[in-house]
Amino acid sequence: MTRNEVLYKVIAVIKEEVAPAHPEANETSRLYEDLEMDSLDTADAFMAIQTRLGVKICDFANVPGNLKTVGQVVDYIYKELNISGTNANNNTKAKQLAERKFRIKKPKGWFDVHIPSCQVNLDNCPVYKTLYPLKKSIKVENLPYTNGDGNTVQQNRIEVEVPDIETITWSNIYRICNECKKNKR
Repeated sequence: MTRNEVLYKVIAVIKEEVAPAHPEANETSRLYEDLEMDSLDTADAFMAIQTRLGVKICDFANVPGNLKTVGQVVDYIYKELNISGTNANNNTKAKQLAERKFRIKKPKGWFDVHIPSCQVNLDNCPVYKTLYPLKKSIKVENLPYTNGDGNTVQQNRIEVEVPDIETITWSNIYRICNECKKNKR
C-alpha cells in the first residue's frame, strides 16, 4: 500500500466517521484546531482506520502525542504498516495475518468459505475483488480475533449477495485463494 493510498483512506475515515462536519479535511489539516478532534476522537479515528485498512496498526498507548496534523498521522500509520516488510519495533519480518470468512448468498442458497490465515489486505484480496463488482449487497465486518496460537489477528467477515453465476462456487473461491497464497510465497 502506498503512502497516498493510506492518505486517501485516513482522510475518508476522518470525513465519514470522525469529523463529518469538516469535509474540507486534508493532509495539512490540524487535528485539534481545524477538525476540532479531542483525544477520544483520535482513538476512534485510529480504530476506524485499522478497520478500514484491515490490519492492527498500533497499540493506542504507544501513539505519539505529537501527532498534530492528518499528514503526521498518515506518516505514522504508513511507518506502522511497514510497507518495506519489516516491523519497525523489532526489525523482524512482518506478517499481517487475517482470518477471512465469506458468506456468499446466491438465489438458490448460500455457502460459507473460511480462510484461516491470509497475508493479503482485504482491498487486495482476489476473492473480494472477484465478488465486489458482482455484488447485489455486501456487508463487511472487521473484528479482532484470537486464533488457536493465542495471537490476535484481524477477522474479516464478508457477507455478499451475488447473482446466480456458475463460476461463483465454493471450489472456485478456494482455488482463487490457493493461487494467491502460492504467489505470496
